[in-house]
Amino acid sequence: MIPPSDSLFVPAPQAPPRDRSADVRALVALTLVPGVGSARVRALIERLGSATAVFETPAARLAAVDGVGRQTAAAIRAFAAWDDVDRQLDRAARVGARPLAFTDPDYPDLLRRIYDPPALLWLRGRLDPADAHAVAVVGTRTATDYGLRVAEAFARGLAEAGVTVVSGLAYGIDAAAHTAALDAGGRTVAVLGSGVDRVYPQRHAGLVRRILDAAAGAVLSVVRLGGAPDAGNFPRRNRFVSGLSLGTLVAEARPT
Repeated sequence: MIPPSDSLFVPAPQAPPRDRSADVRALVALTLVPGVGSARVRALIERLGSATAVFETPAARLAAVDGVGRQTAAAIRAFAAWDDVDRQLDRAARVGARPLAFTDPDYPDLLRRIYDPPALLWLRGRLDPADAHAVAVVGTRTATDYGLRVAEAFARGLAEAGVTVVSGLAYGIDAAAHTAALDAGGRTVAVLGSGVDRVYPQRHAGLVRRILDAAAGAVLSVVRLGGAPDAGNFPRRNRFVSGLSLGTLVAEARPT
């Protein structure tokens, strides 16, 4: 016979203290719970009202939220790695980054509209209402001279027209697009496949500094602070580059 409700689940550890932006800590914690992806984070917060409330809710009620189930509810109730949460926030503070929740008014509206938007972004720099008018300029890392000139011309024209240029900070077309937008006095947003404190490729650290020092854009990632540029991160990165943009221009593609 199945025992009633919460007797199936691991008891919750002591609740996190409320002295350090409790809801921010709770949201970061949710993203660190195994098996809790963005869709589940959004569902839990939409049902329960806040990330803090998720950690204060009995397991049986958590399990009843659409798409959560008993195993995930048990993992949430068992979460105890609050030191890891604080290390993430400390790392963010050291590089001037902040967590941006999908419920935050500053969260990009275009990204909010895509299928399965990220529940949490890490942001360096600043977003601007003008970024609602953004176009992605992307392409191959092994660009030809012609491809680079095409990317630069389009990015420069877009920036001069007041359109934000979005790209992925990679070698080749991406770097050319970011640089041309900055040279034209425009805005650019770089989406990383690593943590925002771990610029990849390292050779583009100067480009990131230029974006941030000029307050001319932002650097974003969904990867945790310190996260490596693992191959699996880049398809997600590309999806979010597109999601931040009204359209995507492929300046040059190489045969596969």
